[in-house]
Amino acid sequence: MKTVLIASGGTGGHIFPGILLANKLKDNYMILFVGNRSGMEYKIVNRNKFKFLHIPSAGFVGKSLYDKCRAIIMNLISFIACSRYIIKYKPVFVIGTGSFTEIPLVLSAFLFRIPSFITEQDSYPGTATRLLSRVATNVFLSFEESRKYIRNRNNISIVGTLTENKVDKINEHLIRKKMNIEKNKRVLFIIGGSRGAAVINNTVIEMMKSGIDKRIYVIFQTGEINYESVMKKLKNASFNGIIKPFIYNMSEIYFISDLIVSRAGACTLAEISDNNKPSILIPFPYATHNHQMKNAINYQNNGASIVIDEKNLSGIILKNIIENTIFNNKKLSVMGENAGVLHNNNAVNDMIKIIYRRLSYV
Repeated sequence: MKTVLIASGGTGGHIFPGILLANKLKDNYMILFVGNRSGMEYKIVNRNKFKFLHIPSAGFVGKSLYDKCRAIIMNLISFIACSRYIIKYKPVFVIGTGSFTEIPLVLSAFLFRIPSFITEQDSYPGTATRLLSRVATNVFLSFEESRKYIRNRNNISIVGTLTENKVDKINEHLIRKKMNIEKNKRVLFIIGGSRGAAVINNTVIEMMKSGIDKRIYVIFQTGEINYESVMKKLKNASFNGIIKPFIYNMSEIYFISDLIVSRAGACTLAEISDNNKPSILIPFPYATHNHQMKNAINYQNNGASIVIDEKNLSGIILKNIIENTIFNNKKLSVMGENAGVLHNNNAVNDMIKIIYRRLSYV
């Protein structure tokens, strides 16, 4: 069977698009992920039963001088490793998902004249995307406004952010029953990040301790790093809901949720849009080029979200906004409808069609 190599990325926002593409391609190709085994993506790839090839790749944007020098050395080693993988597995093409992991893979593919395709989920393309756009066969962007940041604009396709298909509506009752959620409860889904967002977690802890309306069922993803700490701090708190380090059945949880509280990464926003959900967004203030705030303001300006600047965040403020929103049916409905028009939920299939079309001309 022919082979495809996919760069795993460094976060959930990068690995999940790769998994979505892999699941669509696996019937026709053997899929091999390439990435750093020390990252969370290694666990996710294994859980999805794909083979993982290790490289010691490391990011360098926003790092100290020492870490930047170390990252350059690690990426040179990774480039050699990726070249060996290409010689060994002879991939038909490679895919990058918008992180530093894709740099040695795509550059190796370019050296061996293997077609390469890269995706960018954020409104402001990262360093890897801007660098590799000069050599990639095709660059897939989520937003039209991102085009202006790419120097080579002849190989760009705007497809939207890659997301999972929605759960069928007939499953709502079964999902709620499985989770023991009473029919009259409103469901609040709080996403503390795949790795964890300490500020959001601490704010939610403060909110829960102060007492949240008992008519709200809270599903709280803390991130694996912070789970034990959060559980300890909320040991004596009284609330309806569950706390998980990480949620794998995200599509089900999105579907049954009435309101989402989250950071403003592009993948999360696309999933919110695909499920027509209203949201409260707390952008990560240290994201590269402040792209999360730009993402969030776009959703707020389109009437889909409420944005809270992290510097203004507190448990009381968050609780008041949640309770003033989650019981307002008209407001939830309008915000959900507005969110639904902000994303193309067929992006995965559109991207694969373009890949096949480009391959026929290579």
